[in-house]
Amino acid sequence: MFEAEIETIVASPNIDFPALRKSVREKLLRYGPPTDIDVLNEWTYLHPAIVAMGDREQEIASIAHANHSQFDDMEISQLKKKGRVDQASFNRPLPAEIEKLTEDLKNHGDRRLLDPNRTAQDFLSLVSSELMAALDLEGTAFDIFADNFDVPMSDISDKTTLRRFAQMARLRKLSKVACTQLGIDLDQVWPRIRDANIPSQIIQDTLPAARKTATRASGSDIGDDYLACFSPYVDAIIVDKRTHEFMTQGSRRDHYFRKMVGFFAKTTIYKQLPAVLASHPGPRSWR
Repeated sequence: MFEAEIETIVASPNIDFPALRKSVREKLLRYGPPTDIDVLNEWTYLHPAIVAMGDREQEIASIAHANHSQFDDMEISQLKKKGRVDQASFNRPLPAEIEKLTEDLKNHGDRRLLDPNRTAQDFLSLVSSELMAALDLEGTAFDIFADNFDVPMSDISDKTTLRRFAQMARLRKLSKVACTQLGIDLDQVWPRIRDANIPSQIIQDTLPAARKTATRASGSDIGDDYLACFSPYVDAIIVDKRTHEFMTQGSRRDHYFRKMVGFFAKTTIYKQLPAVLASHPGPRSWR
């Protein structure tokens, strides 16, 4: 889906949302309807892998939720004033750091998280390893940070916040994969992608921001966020009541978000779906 969005935006940088939706929908449908999905016959063999993936998503969602984003509004240029630290500082996580993250995961992570302490240790060990590797690079803390995430220096000003930097870094990473698949030079089209209103990315920014108001994380948040990205292009998506609430919040706060996701409603059983969809006739009723 993201690849189809990028292909459309690169070809028509000034395209409006209705035309973008039409083009992406056509590109998705070119692969044919999923009426015969053979992989579902392999459920018995896939089940262990799916369970493991669910456990992993619980860990990722919990760690993301435990981060209260206290530095989101900090200007990245402040890193220019930070001195380099000794690598020995990151040889291993401090017990106090592990204890603090473990407590956050217990209080705010997914209730099904198997071992909050092990999750905290594994995550902080990974962070320590990445920081030690980064300190092998030349330059200031700012130079290392920018180079590590492939964000062009021309896109970073003295007013760029860590939140904005993280958004660009994520978009660059996704766009690199999409452009490789499309045979496009990312650097040539990057300004078009960076400045575009890409529906899936707006949804991916809006829903996690709304989820921060929740007391706890849920591993299903990750999959539901990706499903929500299809809402501008498909007939219907099925998400849990948490995601429905966060989509409602996003629609209230952002008119463009509301325009993209279109009509959505809550049901308690699948049998209600035909009646709900029929209650909203018209070109947007396939929500």
